Amino acid sequence: HASRRGTVSSARPAHTTPHAPHAPQQPHGTSTRIDPADPADEVRSLVPRVLRVAAALGWRLLVVAGAVYVVGVVVSYLAAVIVPVAVALLLAALLSPAVHRLQVHSVPRGLATALVMVGGLAALGGVLTFVVATFVRGVPALAAELSASVATIVNWLSTGPLQLSAEQLSGVQAQVIATLNANQSAITSGALTTAATLGETVTQVLLVVFVLIFFLHGGPGIWQFLLAVVPNEVRPRVDVAGRRGVAALVNYV
Repeated sequence: HASRRGTVSSARPAHTTPHAPHAPQQPHGTSTRIDPADPADEVRSLVPRVLRVAAALGWRLLVVAGAVYVVGVVVSYLAAVIVPVAVALLLAALLSPAVHRLQVHSVPRGLATALVMVGGLAALGGVLTFVVATFVRGVPALAAELSASVATIVNWLSTGPLQLSAEQLSGVQAQVIATLNANQSAITSGALTTAATLGETVTQVLLVVFVLIFFLHGGPGIWQFLLAVVPNEVRPRVDVAGRRGVAALVNYV
C-alpha cells in the first residue's frame, strides 16, 4: 500500500503558484529621458517680479490708450450725429418725468409725448423770443454807443499825442476801405461759411427733436432692444446698471 500511495502521489501534478508578469525590459543602450524645464519658465524665474508686473501694466495701459484714441477719432468723425443724440438724451432725461406724470393720470404715452414736446417747444420759443426782443430793443442804444466810441477815438487821434490832421484821418479811412475791398473774397467766404454753419445747426436741431420724440415715446422699447445684444450671463447686471444710470441722469438734470 505504501508503494501504491507513493505512485499516486508522484502521478499528481505539483501545485505551482502563478508568477507575476515580468516588466518589459528596455533595450540595451537606452536610458530614461527626463524632459527639460520649459524655457519660458526659466526666463520668467530670472525676471524680477516687479519688472514683470510693470510690463503687464504697461502694455495694458497702451491698449487702453489706443482704444480711447480710436474712440475719439470715431466720435470726431461722427460728431454731427453723436452730439445731437447726446443732447436729445439729456432732454429726454429732463422731460421724461413729465411724460410719466401724464401717464399716471391715464394719459396715453403717445399723447403725453406730444403734449410734452409741444410744451417744451413753446417754452423754448418763448425764451428765444425774449432774447431776440431784448437784442432788438438794445440795437439803437448799441449803435449810439458805437458812434460815440468812434467819435471819441477820432477825437483822441486828432487831439491826442498823435496829433493827426484831417487829411491823415481821411487817408486812414481810405486805407481801411481799400483793405476791405481787397479782402472782399475772404469776407464773402466767411459769410458763406457762417451760412453753412447755420444750416448745419438747423439740421442738428431737427435731428435733436426727431431723436427726442423717439426717446420719450419708445425709450423702454429701445432699451430692451439694446439689451438683446448683451450676453445672457451679464444681461441682468447691465439692465440694473443702465436703469440706475438713467435714474441718476434724471435726478442730475
